[in-house]
Amino acid sequence: MKTKSLLLAAVAASLGAVSAFGAVSSNVVGYTKLSLSKGFNLVANTLDNKAGNDVTALFSALPADSTVFRWNGNGFNALDKVGDGAGDWGDAGYALARRVDTDLVQLGRAFNGATVGTDDYATSAASTKAFIGSNGTTAYNSSSSNAAALTDAAIRRTIQRLDDNDAPMDGRFFLIPPSSRNTLMGLARYTEQAFVGESGNGNTIRNGEIGNLYGIPVFVSSNADTGAGNSGADRICLMGHKDAMVLVEQLAVRSQTQYKQEYLGTLFTADTIYGVKALRASSSAGVAQSSAAFALAVPA
Repeated sequence: MKTKSLLLAAVAASLGAVSAFGAVSSNVVGYTKLSLSKGFNLVANTLDNKAGNDVTALFSALPADSTVFRWNGNGFNALDKVGDGAGDWGDAGYALARRVDTDLVQLGRAFNGATVGTDDYATSAASTKAFIGSNGTTAYNSSSSNAAALTDAAIRRTIQRLDDNDAPMDGRFFLIPPSSRNTLMGLARYTEQAFVGESGNGNTIRNGEIGNLYGIPVFVSSNADTGAGNSGADRICLMGHKDAMVLVEQLAVRSQTQYKQEYLGTLFTADTIYGVKALRASSSAGVAQSSAAFALAVPA
């Protein structure tokens, strides 16, 4: 027993000496090889893959349209196709940040008197929840999908709605999906020199940036909301004022790691504590809580 103790002490000392000189090996010290059969397979990642610990790196040879179901502690969550971003195990922090962004974006469903979850962007007897992108006046019908490409007339009409509801001029925003960015780049008044002037690279046709429209900064996001009832066939542009909604964050997105010797792997966790709420969402004009954001439905 005494001999074994001395031997272990000698090994520990030699490892400490190697580490001190920075000669730590990065060679692979273990691997797991599994043959997956057609149908359901139960798989656990117990090692640190140097090429990445996301779904794409760990399951690089999966057939097209394969789906990974991740255990959430109580059951399995269905994820989309491999490598689409939603299935990246190595990007938990990004996934949380995207979740916060999604919750903020989906507050657009509450404005102009809508009831979230029942008439998102749809037309009701009381008021119109969203308008179509071609004129900003015609009510959006989420069932028949009358969404139309964004136009300058719709932008100006939506700006007027904010003016009518006394939304401050500063602090406004315009969130659009990539399809509407494509539309705006094709509108002469936003790109051509006759309209935007010539200031080096400071115009859209040179730098690809939309910039500001009538003093309102434009934000392009693939996370823009979808129209209700159309399975993503319609997208939502949201114009409003920052005071229309609020994000309360008790704990920002935090990532932590801990080596788990029993699994010979590293436990990675990411968490956050936050809440979002729409503040000015009433469909009534001229009141303190008059809607300070409006939605325009456009094709995806």
